[in-house]
Amino acid sequence: MKSKVYSDLQKHLISSLKDRDSIAVNTLRTLLSEIKNFAIKKRVSEQDLIDTDVLRIIEKQVKQRKESIEAFTKGNRADLVKKEQKELAILQRYLPKKLTEDELKKVVKEALERFENPTMSNMGEIMSFLKQKYGASLDMKIASNLVKDALFNK
Repeated sequence: MKSKVYSDLQKHLISSLKDRDSIAVNTLRTLLSEIKNFAIKKRVSEQDLIDTDVLRIIEKQVKQRKESIEAFTKGNRADLVKKEQKELAILQRYLPKKLTEDELKKVVKEALERFENPTMSNMGEIMSFLKQKYGASLDMKIASNLVKDALFNK
């Protein structure tokens, strides 16, 4: 099963080149390079990667941009913050919509119900279930906090 996200990235790179959008071109080239490196490590062609692999790489890039924005904000580098925010917006176009906090609460409750008397020792299994079922649409940090709260307040 080939990655639709990967082919979308390639198409958008070509259209960005035609539009002379240098920030989009640089962002997409960097991302495609990361995908290629990942494919080399997996010993497959980048066209043979599945969407979950590509989305995981995009999430990593998004996380890096958020950390950079935070660091540049602390360093009073508004010019670099603006550049990173533009790159972040480009990357986030390819990620699925994140679940709202109410949806997350419902999902966590559903996950906890799958386990008989869940405890903190089940935390890894619960998080693994959530990641597998909801993937990139799940904010793992918030989900983790909700699971911990639910297990402690049991």
